[in-house]
Amino acid sequence: MSDLTPRQTHLAQAQQIADIGSWSFDFEREQLEWSEECYRIFGMDPEETVTMDRFMGFVHPDDEPYVREQWESALEGAEYDIEHRIRVDGAVRWVRERAELTVAEDGTPLEAIGVVQDITDRKRREQRLEETKTRYRSLLRAAPDPVFVADAETGEIVEANEAAADLRDQPREEILGLHQSDLHPDGESERYRRLFERHVEEGGVLSKLADGEQVYAVTGDGETVPVSISVETVELPQGQVVYGIFRDVSERTTREKELSTFRQAVESAGHPILFTDRDGTIEYVNPAFEETTGYSAEMAVGRTPRLLKSGEMDDGFYEELWETILSGEVFEGEVVNRRADGEFIHVDQTIAPVEDDSGEIERFVAVNSNITDLKRRQEQLEEQRDRARDLRQRLSVLNRIMRHDLRSSVNIIKGNAGLASARHDLEMLETIQNQADEILEIAENARLIEESLATTEDANTVQEVTALLQTKIAKLRREHPSVSIDSTLPEALPVSAHHRLDAALEQILRNAVEHNDADRPVVQVHLRSPGTDRVEIVIADNGPGIPDGEIEPLNAEIEHALRHTSGLGLWIAYWLVHESGGDISFGENDPRGTTVTIRLPHAQQAAQNR
Repeated sequence: MSDLTPRQTHLAQAQQIADIGSWSFDFEREQLEWSEECYRIFGMDPEETVTMDRFMGFVHPDDEPYVREQWESALEGAEYDIEHRIRVDGAVRWVRERAELTVAEDGTPLEAIGVVQDITDRKRREQRLEETKTRYRSLLRAAPDPVFVADAETGEIVEANEAAADLRDQPREEILGLHQSDLHPDGESERYRRLFERHVEEGGVLSKLADGEQVYAVTGDGETVPVSISVETVELPQGQVVYGIFRDVSERTTREKELSTFRQAVESAGHPILFTDRDGTIEYVNPAFEETTGYSAEMAVGRTPRLLKSGEMDDGFYEELWETILSGEVFEGEVVNRRADGEFIHVDQTIAPVEDDSGEIERFVAVNSNITDLKRRQEQLEEQRDRARDLRQRLSVLNRIMRHDLRSSVNIIKGNAGLASARHDLEMLETIQNQADEILEIAENARLIEESLATTEDANTVQEVTALLQTKIAKLRREHPSVSIDSTLPEALPVSAHHRLDAALEQILRNAVEHNDADRPVVQVHLRSPGTDRVEIVIADNGPGIPDGEIEPLNAEIEHALRHTSGLGLWIAYWLVHESGGDISFGENDPRGTTVTIRLPHAQQAAQNR
């Protein structure tokens, strides 16, 4: 190259940088000349002689007919611009050739001048891109979940599969051209636009917006569905596109919410609750357990319930307990335990086995009620004959209803667990969840009864009943917006009542609201003072009415197998009102429903009587 001029040197360097060589062919002399870059592309020594036959020897056998055909067409005046393969030192390479021919007046070709460019790297890139495009087309067709493909720069939807069309309830053709933010709730376009732009670069799975809120997609009928979106940016020949695979996470979100609610309920329950494995090793205790026993979760988890053993129960008690629960049955009984500080406590205990999907027992759950104060009071009430009947009646109700409802709920849990395991039925799993919630509700109602039993006549306090009702009504309106709750309440009206009067009002109001099956449920609450000594609370609804079978046991003040209420709610209200020195009555509402009237001592009159 030292004999070349600077211009020739620069040209040779430029050809090498661009992988482009030049050539010429003299038709009269049949002489082919190559530039140095041509020799390099074809792997030849520049000292070697090159001919058209030598050139054709480099052409891939499968492409040789095509190259000869194009050259013959060029001799007849056609454009010569082709891409084909060559074989160099056993390797296959790609080249692009272009040429212009000079012809005589009679059309005889005189000279051809052309260039050849090594395009092997480009062809490899194109092949990889085509393979990627093919792979993602296959993924798009086969994906069971909705897949939307958007232009990475503009966010415009350029492709969608049939599952995406089903989600949107639109033909694919109508989806194409939408902006990706159109797939999400109205009014949120900017937030979802920013989310898209961020994940064009990052990719990954996204289910939350920047502020932590759930990502939603909008269906064809306008329903919002919680989704997670798997995002991947892909390089295709036409540019970058973003694949978004939408997965409906409604069931998962609902289940997570239910589990969170269940855990919160257990954490908030007023009764000690613990879970053990099959061998009895404690896995979890709730805050009520810590408070009742004096053992923190750190102290209890990993040990067995023997840490509570008081020595008051004989071996036969524990043998019966284990025999019952290991056979899959629910154990119910009273036990004397020892707190961490050595104090004895009496516990009413229910232990239920929990089975896995195969029906094998994997753990146990125990719901306890601290009845120590109840036991102490029982001892005191033995000498108070006037209170004895009331005590026996309340314990009978608590015993019968709790045993009946707990056993029924656990049987439902066990039955549905087995069926759900076999059928993978989410509805049955929901039934299990509801029954577990009912067990906790029974335990909470039992706690209220326990409080009423553990107190004396001095438990009455002055309470502002207007404020109590306002609080209860506001809560129910939030929880049941479809129910119309009207109220007529004075600014203030004090009564003398049991300190848990709020629980009685809660039971009556909830019964009126939650069991109302009217097309337009209405509940009316009136508070008045007909005289100076009494206050009346009237709660009327237009529901189905309370069956006579529910009210008769209250009037008879006894619960037995042939005549009993379906739960503890009415008993709680009945007892608390009577403990307050008042009375409660039930009547029919016109034209439909029930009217409950609660009469309580006016606070001023009660003070004068004392």
